[in-house]
Amino acid sequence: MQLPDPVKISTIGYGLPRLGNRAFADYVDANVNLTHITYHHDPFPTLPPRLLGFQQPSHEVHIDQNDNWVECPGQEDQSTE
Repeated sequence: MQLPDPVKISTIGYGLPRLGNRAFADYVDANVNLTHITYHHDPFPTLPPRLLGFQQPSHEVHIDQNDNWVECPGQEDQSTE
């Protein structure tokens, strides 16, 4: 899809699965104002697996086991909560 410049898309996603490789995640970070919210029991944000080259973009807000909302730095935050 081609969008004319300077279009900036903003969206909030819930339980966002990994959609592409690092280059795609970099493209999303540069061109989309994305916030993706994940819950610690939700398996979908961990699919498809990273070992296949898939990568989450930045701007994750993670709801941890104590129901705290935590902003995660960078792409593919590896926190254990």
